[in-house]
Amino acid sequence: MIPALPTLLDYKNPQVVAHFCHKNPQYSLEEGQQLFTDLLQWMWLRQQRAKFQKKTYLFGPLIIIDELWHDFILHTQDYHSFCTQYFGSYFHHEVEPLGFEHHLDQNELNDFLQDCFTYLDADWVERRFSVCL
Repeated sequence: MIPALPTLLDYKNPQVVAHFCHKNPQYSLEEGQQLFTDLLQWMWLRQQRAKFQKKTYLFGPLIIIDELWHDFILHTQDYHSFCTQYFGSYFHHEVEPLGFEHHLDQNELNDFLQDCFTYLDADWVERRFSVCL
């Protein structure tokens, strides 16, 4: 089950955002909320790409989203309720074994970015990847 993206983006969790920003004071609450929205979009995109047997990774400039996801998971009741409500089951965080992390090749990166532009938007890509320019 994949919810409509606008429906998923209606979800807010100020506690998770505040927790993340407290641990990462370089981010304002507004920036933390934007990161949380970007995390939700990434989660949705991961599910969308899985329908086509495409793997979706958190890498490079997306690592900050992974850190926020960890904080969300620590809020276990909220995270479990969110997963059940929006995805129908627990949305697992997969961890690659140390030393065996996947490294995207150019074709995988191109495919991922194309899907970001197709399913999300240019603003999402700009926010997440502008640090690479």
